[in-house]
Amino acid sequence: MVTEVNLSQFSGSFEDFKIIVQSKQTVVVNVWADWAKPCSQVNDVISELAKEHRMITFVNLEAEKHEEVSSELDIESVPTVIIFQNGTLKDKIEGADISKIVKAVKSAANSPVQIEKKNDINTRLKELINQEPVMKVQFGYFNILNDNEVREGLKLYSDWATYPQLYVNGDLVGGLDIVKEMNASGELDDILPRVESLNERLKKLINQKEIMIFIKGSPTAPKCGFTRQLIQLFRDNNVNDFGYFDILSDENVRQGLKTYSDWQTYPQIYVKGEFVGGLDIFRDMLANGEWNILLNKN
Repeated sequence: MVTEVNLSQFSGSFEDFKIIVQSKQTVVVNVWADWAKPCSQVNDVISELAKEHRMITFVNLEAEKHEEVSSELDIESVPTVIIFQNGTLKDKIEGADISKIVKAVKSAANSPVQIEKKNDINTRLKELINQEPVMKVQFGYFNILNDNEVREGLKLYSDWATYPQLYVNGDLVGGLDIVKEMNASGELDDILPRVESLNERLKKLINQKEIMIFIKGSPTAPKCGFTRQLIQLFRDNNVNDFGYFDILSDENVRQGLKTYSDWQTYPQIYVKGEFVGGLDIFRDMLANGEWNILLNKN
């Protein structure tokens, strides 16, 4: 992300987006597209609001360049302005309703959450370094270039003036040279918590319920036509007791399950921990009675 004061153009993954939303008290997200003329007017307004409200983080997000984020935010049209406070969606304005956007941002600026500023920098730093057992890229990370307050504050907090910094269970381990030395001596293995492998995690997921489906979205808010069709078939055939996992929420699960099941598309259906198939196979099983036979097996 290229940062300019408190207004930036988003560039990253959905995980990066979640970090921004969760690490700031108030975040205003302006979802836009270059082909939609009303977006130009809203972009200008957001720029002016950012100058007026320095304590609020403003993010411009180009919808078509970040389809996963747009899908997660349930964007149906542009422009759309969304306001988050303490990681929770507080307001959503669709269309170029300038007066409504200005009013919503001013309301957020005057809310108790923003005025009290109850998390000082040391509290924020403690939250950041404890958000994952091991603070490194594949487990948890924070991009210090996104927040100069954290960048400078962490140097004082840890009494360590350089980056990267590795934390395990909230305690500073050291920088790159120390980590290299500990890796060479075997000490690093001793302090790192054992991390569940992807296959172990997938096994737990597919066994959470007797019937587990892996879909895009949720049963009440499907995010693709195939998911919508599967849920409708479940309802039509009184399949009500099942669990689900939204594969859009976790890219590791989304890609890993394709290998685990040797099946490249979604939705995927599991019964008693065993892969059954996708939408077409489920339709065939309903038609020939195999679905009921499968469920009645001991």
